[in-house]
Amino acid sequence: MIAATVASAEEFVFSTPSDDRWFYPFNFNPGRRPVASCFGTAGMPGFNDRDGTVIIAWSTSSLIAPGQGPDAYDVTSIRLTMTNVPGAEWAIDLTPDAWYTFDLNQDGFINGDGIPRGEEGDTDGESDDEDPGRPIEVFGVGFGPVRDYATWIETSGYIGSDSTTDRPRDPYPFVYQDGTGERLHCEDNVKGLHNEALGVTQFTPAPWAIGVPIGYVPGEQTTPFAIEFTIDLSASDGRVRRYVQEQLDGGRLFFYVTSLADTTMGGGQNEFPTVYMKESTDEGARPGELIVELGGGIPCDDVRKLTGRCRNGTLKSKVVFQDESHDGRQVTVKVDGTPHVLDVSGRRARLRLRNQSGSHEVCLTDPDCGLCRDVECS
Repeated sequence: MIAATVASAEEFVFSTPSDDRWFYPFNFNPGRRPVASCFGTAGMPGFNDRDGTVIIAWSTSSLIAPGQGPDAYDVTSIRLTMTNVPGAEWAIDLTPDAWYTFDLNQDGFINGDGIPRGEEGDTDGESDDEDPGRPIEVFGVGFGPVRDYATWIETSGYIGSDSTTDRPRDPYPFVYQDGTGERLHCEDNVKGLHNEALGVTQFTPAPWAIGVPIGYVPGEQTTPFAIEFTIDLSASDGRVRRYVQEQLDGGRLFFYVTSLADTTMGGGQNEFPTVYMKESTDEGARPGELIVELGGGIPCDDVRKLTGRCRNGTLKSKVVFQDESHDGRQVTVKVDGTPHVLDVSGRRARLRLRNQSGSHEVCLTDPDCGLCRDVECS
């Protein structure tokens, strides 16, 4: 086990999850199935829109020390890999699909009237999807009111819609609401349920990652293939990165893998993403893999500017970033060669030195982006 903070970029590979669960109302062998399918029943009463889903978690404490406080985890990259079974036929889609590109009125057609949503003559509130297929999306895992982060395991009982009643899932997939930072349920984003208290009904969530199939040829795939996800840590003004930091501090990192892939009566598992769980013994089967990268500094492209000025003998300097994705990290500013380690708060890291006089050189050295300022103090 190593400490949370590392001096340079280092990868930690977790090749087997601690928990992987096909979270589906008719999974009668929870936590023990060799494969799990991801599909949707968008708009259908009694079923969650995101019906066949995967909750996956890795125990990270064997390699990354927990309990150091979230700010101690300098997370620079999170990547997941799932492996799909052979024989897949589903179309590749690498972009999110708007909620109104589904069969909202359950007439068996998407945009049956042929008129985009909201345009004159629209009768069904639907629009055509611009590209074939449905993406495989990753979201955060929210808990409550019954389940919680500390005690949920892959064999915990199912909570959610059960074909007769619309119910929120617990655990549930979520994204952060713009502005408030509150967690929005995503399991029924097409029907628009479970977020009424936040003033949200139907909406299109921005996934934390979209799965990219590697070497996959639909309809001609005779071998298993990888689906790779890279988590957007900068999403929601850095709140996704904070989620990861908090979970590394707790010792388990959770993600929700979903798809709103359409299903057909009598169709098989090759019509939608179907991935191996850790219980599979099939040839070529691989459980979900997590790669965590810590350290390695902040990219210079993310640094907007370095400022420096002096007033009444107080030298002030700021490092300003493009967004808040580096909140909680640290940078180093040298004044005349003396280093000062600064905490990033939001989009800024601030330095203030009193009782200064004469000429000074202020340089940002970590990250080393070649930024310096000459400051005169009278």
